[in-house]
Amino acid sequence: YELGLDWLVHLDKPHFNGRRALVRLSKERPRRKLVTLEISRDKPAHHAYVYHRGKKEVGFVTSALWSPTLKRNIAYAWVDAPYCFDGRELSVEIYRQRELIWQRRMERATLVDRALFQNPRRTATPPADF
Repeated sequence: YELGLDWLVHLDKPHFNGRRALVRLSKERPRRKLVTLEISRDKPAHHAYVYHRGKKEVGFVTSALWSPTLKRNIAYAWVDAPYCFDGRELSVEIYRQRELIWQRRMERATLVDRALFQNPRRTATPPADF
């Protein structure tokens, strides 16, 4: 449920291993969620902390990169449940080394939908010629 994979579990099945635990977890709100962030500017936020309004630490980035396909700076982060909804003002603390001097930058982060890229050929019937 923290990973957002609850759509893969069908609790209406009669019995399977771990069903009782999953039913219990489905009734609770997860403590944190794995979210996708779009970070402003160009420096990836490797191992950065996520802040709400630049003050309260609410999560951390697990992986980040500049996407050449999307032309955006994206990251996956674990964020506490109250702060992982759209419209929150999140920022990311990035440390970078420039000319042998470490600099600290706070960059704006926006929560985005999990599907960052959808190929137009994905739903084409029949598929287009290459």
